[in-house]
Amino acid sequence: MKNIKIIIQYDGSAYSGWQIQDNAVTIQQKIVEAIKAVTGEDVNLIGSGRTDKGVHAYGQVANFRTSTNIRPDKIHYWLKMHLPNDIKIVDSREVEYDFHARFDAKSKRYIYKIYNGEDLHPIYRNIYEEINYSIDIDKMISAAPLLIGEHDFSGFSAVLEENTNPIRTVDEISINKRGKLIEIEIEAMSFLRNQVRIIAGTLVEIGRGKMPAENIIEIFNTGDRNLAGPTLGGRGLYLMEVRY
Repeated sequence: MKNIKIIIQYDGSAYSGWQIQDNAVTIQQKIVEAIKAVTGEDVNLIGSGRTDKGVHAYGQVANFRTSTNIRPDKIHYWLKMHLPNDIKIVDSREVEYDFHARFDAKSKRYIYKIYNGEDLHPIYRNIYEEINYSIDIDKMISAAPLLIGEHDFSGFSAVLEENTNPIRTVDEISINKRGKLIEIEIEAMSFLRNQVRIIAGTLVEIGRGKMPAENIIEIFNTGDRNLAGPTLGGRGLYLMEVRY
């Protein structure tokens, strides 16, 4: 029995997120089906984390155990034959038997992409969040350092699951603008549900002049979700890399 680590890229537009669900098509489901087609085995595919509906990935990581005789470094070639064009396995390799894609992760890096304009071509509608109103990028950049460090991110999360610890540590955050494209890059060991999308929505509200940067401190102190910005759409979010 071998433990196989795979690196996955996907366009999440057509899927209800990563995790297998009843009555919905998900990325994890499609990969499990491909592994079954290649190895004949029903496997437990462990992802580094769940991405929500519409969210994309350049570097999702997962692992599964298998008895197949296929060389570990060739498994991804076989899997590609059984996957749709919007999901691609770009690497496969054998790792230590106790490797766990979720629990062994040291940090995750996400990028949120915003098209700030009114002329977004329809072919890009599922890969950028489109915001038409004026945004002051300098205000966003000035506010971003307030989010770095260990904080109670309750106010930057969807409803917390039972027994979830809201304390998270943001290691890095940067904001860049290229033409009309704004990119918010954030890295942390782990994130609460919708945390990146709510942080992005909050920074946009600050950039619009609708919210002072000091609101971030008040959100940390109170945990009040109503003080933060909106949850931006999943289509602008990309899981870029998982570090081990």
